[in-house]
Order: sequence, then C-alpha cells, then structure tokens
Amino acid sequence: MRKIAIALLCALALSGCFETKTPLFDTKDAVYPIVSGAHYLQYMSSSKGGWTEQGRGVITLDHGWYVATSKNDNDTIKFLLKPWGKNYLAVAQGEDNDKHLTYLYGVMRPGDGAFYEYGPECHDFAPHELQKRGLVTLTPGDDDNCAPVSLDALQTIMQMVLDAHAKPANKYVLVK
Repeated sequence: MRKIAIALLCALALSGCFETKTPLFDTKDAVYPIVSGAHYLQYMSSSKGGWTEQGRGVITLDHGWYVATSKNDNDTIKFLLKPWGKNYLAVAQGEDNDKHLTYLYGVMRPGDGAFYEYGPECHDFAPHELQKRGLVTLTPGDDDNCAPVSLDALQTIMQMVLDAHAKPANKYVLVK
C-alpha cells in the first residue's frame, strides 16, 4: 500500500489519492491564513463521531510553502492553500512508491475555530467513471490513484466530495 501525506497541518496516511506529478497550483495562487510559527493540535475523526487527539506541531513558511512539523515524530509536510469559495484547496508534497515527488490534494474547510480536512481517495468514487467524464487519468495497474487533469477538474471532484456530505478526516486547531 502506498503511504503518502496530504494535510493542512500534519500527515494523514492515505492510499488511492488524487495526485499529480506537477502541482495544479503554486505559490502565486496560494494564500497564507496561518501565521508562520503557529502551533496546532490535530484531531482524527473517530468511528463514534467524536475526535481523538493525534498530534501536535508547528507551522512555518519556507519559500512560499507551509511546512508543518509534527512534535510527535518530527515528520514534516510541505503544503499550499488556494482560496476556493469559503474553503481552501490544499496541495501537499509527497513521494510515490519510487520516491519521486508527487502532489496530493484535499479540501480544508474553516469553521468553529478549526480547519476540517477532507482527504478524499480515488476509490471514494468510481475511478473509471471519473475518467469517462474527463476529470482524471488513471495509471494502468494503479487504478486506486487518480490524477486530476486540470484545476477545474480538481475543483469539480472536491465539490463532489463536499456535496456527498463526507465526514472530515481531521480537525486542526491553532493554539498559542
């Protein structure tokens, strides 16, 4: 199973991600609603509907990319946020199975003093149906991973996630 990170603030291990080899947006399109040096608490959604604390860390800026460093395991994730209505599209740098740089996508929804992370997986939808609609390409033999064909396609997919009333996977609370 592929282990890759997508997150606003800390890593969330996923397989079957929406990913591309080059980013669909970059630092020119990014916004920075989080102050460099901010500390955060990460909570993971529990099966019973509540939240379980998963980690703590700090966020800094490096060459236009946010860098989230987990205090639990000193793991770091680089990510950008692009405004998208009242939400943010998120892109995080990761590695594929061959250790090549890849970019993974999700949605961050602010609310109630926190950011809620939606990290959809390709198999949340019918990957071949997404491909028929022209929204993604699929790598032969790796149908669990979808590559959005454009920023517009990514926005369509992420709107489908929100329209499905998906439960957020993580909640991030900024603390002093």
